Amino acid sequence: MLSEERMQELAEQFEERFSRVCLRILQDIGETLKETGDLTPSQAKKLQQMFTYGADVQDMTKQLARAAGTSMEDIQKLYEQVAKEEQDWSKPFYDAKGVTQIPFAENELLQNIVKAAAAVTKGELRNMSRTTTVGIRTKNGFQPLGSFYKKTVDEAISAVATGTMDYNSTVRQAIKDMGSSGLRVQYESGYTRRLDSAIRQNIIDGVSYIAQETARQAGEEFGADGVELSAHSPCAPDHLPYQGKQYSLREYDDLQASLKRPIGEWNCRHFPYPILLGISRPANSRAELAEMERESNRKIEIDGNEYTRYECTQLQRKLETKLRYAREEKAIYQAAGQPDLVREATEKIRILGNKYKDVSEKAGLPTRAERMRIFARKKADGTRTVVGKAAKQGTNDEVDILGIVKGVVSAATGKTEVYVNEFKDSLQGVKNEKVRKILEESVQRTVFETSYKKGSYHQKGKIYLSGFAPKSTVAHELFHEIDYTHGISASGYLSTCVRADYQRLQNIAAGYGGEIQDVLYSKYPEAFRKMKNGSIVFKEDYRGISDILNGMSDGEIRLGYGHDDDYWKKPLKLEKETWAQFGRTLYDGHDEVIEVLEYICPETYQKIIEKIKELG
Repeated sequence: MLSEERMQELAEQFEERFSRVCLRILQDIGETLKETGDLTPSQAKKLQQMFTYGADVQDMTKQLARAAGTSMEDIQKLYEQVAKEEQDWSKPFYDAKGVTQIPFAENELLQNIVKAAAAVTKGELRNMSRTTTVGIRTKNGFQPLGSFYKKTVDEAISAVATGTMDYNSTVRQAIKDMGSSGLRVQYESGYTRRLDSAIRQNIIDGVSYIAQETARQAGEEFGADGVELSAHSPCAPDHLPYQGKQYSLREYDDLQASLKRPIGEWNCRHFPYPILLGISRPANSRAELAEMERESNRKIEIDGNEYTRYECTQLQRKLETKLRYAREEKAIYQAAGQPDLVREATEKIRILGNKYKDVSEKAGLPTRAERMRIFARKKADGTRTVVGKAAKQGTNDEVDILGIVKGVVSAATGKTEVYVNEFKDSLQGVKNEKVRKILEESVQRTVFETSYKKGSYHQKGKIYLSGFAPKSTVAHELFHEIDYTHGISASGYLSTCVRADYQRLQNIAAGYGGEIQDVLYSKYPEAFRKMKNGSIVFKEDYRGISDILNGMSDGEIRLGYGHDDDYWKKPLKLEKETWAQFGRTLYDGHDEVIEVLEYICPETYQKIIEKIKELG
């Protein structure tokens, strides 16, 4: 069944894409206002005479629509992928009842469910990409992007051209409005929400709907007579008494009717799995559920106030969002040349960062640096925006003189280019400077093409990306390219240490009286999730570690991610995948994952860090 972590990861990929577009549009507006203030009155008057709005507003509409259009193909594939994964999960139930499962390619009912859900999400994306729907929340209310753009720039140009108004006082409020608001979508009710957050919620809703509808259909087909609710910790208090338990269909309907916040709705992260009562073993024991309840209700004191651990997770999420927005504010103010506002934003970031660290440490919650990254564009080549060119040259060969979103999402014409550009933008958030440097060098010399096979792969200095390539996958393949370029695996650099690390794990497990996976689960239970059949697998963030263990054991240890047994029989495959999976993990930069990796591969970890320092 689709995990909550997996669902969030899928939605965040779309959120990041739109977050990047939104921030760059606002940065470009800020740069336009800054350069307008640098003009002489005569230049500003000439610019007024040249100025036309229509083409620019149409261009903004096209750019936003193009960003949405880029996502539409991915949405269709994503929903199909989720449906297929849910079918795979439910297959053992069909087998147990002797019922034939109709594969997705032949299942018209399931295909229609996917098509209908995709159509709804696509329609919402189209609506949200219109400049009449997207805009800025100002102190005087919501203004559509086109109107805000025309009004703000016109006032700035007029202030410079006539000299009757102070330029700084004219534009300062508009710049503050952009920073505090971000690009927002307005609904018919008048309510506004950040565009990137709205996109993320739509994807979560769509994925959740597909997962639940696929499970419901499967339950009807194999004759499910009950459901089991998923369980997680921390859990919201209103659902805590019910999670992890099994119910008959009638009992579950009664439960849903009794809850003010039904299961699976209003930001609920629980899933009801179809089961066979009396046959399906609960995924969590009573002791595990009791521990989840204790952890959810554990009291933590922060700034003189008492919170449950669940409340701390909500506080942490709010701080992550505020930190990301504050960093975007700073990027917009920098683009607009407003040093006072930059200083205010910097202080806000410092205060929020300290608060986030305090909450996370006291509640024992892992930090999530990726939720606070921004994708600000840096103009390293010193080029001016089109306003500067048109005004200084006094020509009309750049009629689109403001060009607010020109080229911002040009990568939307090809998904491979989109993924590569998204990856490049993400490199500024990589914690390890040496890792960032060698990835930047690798991405510059690498040729990227579209993969028509299953999955992404590297081949002799070229990288082929599949139709759905997360940034961590790009990092993984780039580390394969780094290995190929510098001959790291071919030199035998990792051969001895990888095998020594595995022998060490075997010795620890022998002393423990169990298997390697038992040792790891005992030491790092938070790194795993339990499957319905009682087995354990690594969570998504630990997929690189799972693959390394799979290779070390010649395919015997399977903890969720790995390769076919024959793959590991090929020369140097273990060394190559170990290097690349280290690259993926170091790029992601999750401290808790790196800790597990260093425990499993201490000698290899030291050797790889030394090599990265040498290359960087």
